[in-house]
Amino acid sequence: MGVGVAYARVALGGFMRCSKCGHVIDDASLDYCAECGEPLNVQADEDDERTEVSQSRYAAEDEATAVTDTEDDNPDGAEPDYEERDRPAPADSWGDWFSQAAGALFVAVTQVGGTFQGLLDDPRFRARLPGGSLTLVGVGLVGVGLVLSVAPPIPGIGLMGSGVVLLWGALAAVNEWRQVHEAPEYPGRPVPPLPPALANLPREMEHPAVGQTFALLVCAYALLMLGYGPISWVWMLAAGLLGYDQGRRYFVPPEDGLPEGEPGSASHPWVLAGVVLCSVSLLLPWTPASTWASGTRGGELPLVALTQFTLLFLACSAVKHRGLGGMHPLFLTLMSVWLMLWFFLMKNSHSPGPWVFLPGVLTLVIVVARHLIPQRTPEAKESASDLDLQG
Repeated sequence: MGVGVAYARVALGGFMRCSKCGHVIDDASLDYCAECGEPLNVQADEDDERTEVSQSRYAAEDEATAVTDTEDDNPDGAEPDYEERDRPAPADSWGDWFSQAAGALFVAVTQVGGTFQGLLDDPRFRARLPGGSLTLVGVGLVGVGLVLSVAPPIPGIGLMGSGVVLLWGALAAVNEWRQVHEAPEYPGRPVPPLPPALANLPREMEHPAVGQTFALLVCAYALLMLGYGPISWVWMLAAGLLGYDQGRRYFVPPEDGLPEGEPGSASHPWVLAGVVLCSVSLLLPWTPASTWASGTRGGELPLVALTQFTLLFLACSAVKHRGLGGMHPLFLTLMSVWLMLWFFLMKNSHSPGPWVFLPGVLTLVIVVARHLIPQRTPEAKESASDLDLQG
């Protein structure tokens, strides 16, 4: 309505002042300025004033309500820890997360292994085997794999590897034959006694470790033969039978339990992780490819069978009830040194295989080093510091 329509209420006695001429109007009944005749919109001013007062009052009531709600939710006056209450606590370390993942994988493998175990332990299946022994069948399959590898188109494990497997397998078969003839574990097809020349072998050669290490060697060659066609399935089947039969005897827990002070197998998830990484790397190229040929796989490198055997031996020892504590420290040291030495002799920075092998072997070396280096307890640290002060 223009500048003259607006007015201001003064705080002295409730008088009004004209906004156009500034004249003070002391008569409240007038609706215009007596000096200049400018009309006064008193009603609009009062409505605006009431609106402003109402808004201020509602804002004050909302603030009071918020304070009351806060005091009711937190009567002690402490600040609520919303982050701790709403957000889930993170994992303590990568070790906890890896242990959970390894536990889930172990459950899945256990379920598959239960089906496999039910088939191999079926009495009807065992009754068809010589002496009810899976080891004898596994040795026979290894012999079939060695015979088939003589043919030029079928890859093999080399002359030296074939000789080692043949001699070691013959010794394992003799020990198993003697055992199933004297005290068969499962009823099966009867086997004749051994010839006198084989029955009179030294008793030291009848140690259970002969069959167990032979099964481990076959498993190592079976992993290295992956991807070589149908011959690899023969090796995998032989490794499955030998590994199950000999592993069942190897992983038998002691009757009296673990001795006092044994650390157990708390570090075995990290050992298994390192072994898996190193084993996968051996299936990858370790030399750069050329124009006419692809890169050489890790399984074709010199002495790779010994490296794979060492990896599997570490894994089996870590999973066993005593863990790495069941092995002599010298063996652990030699195996770690061999893995590192073989890696530095065969590494090639232009191929993916060594880069996958490196984190695996570093994990194994760190786990073995932490196992061999004694951990000082707080009591030992305090006593050592006291001796230092006294001396």
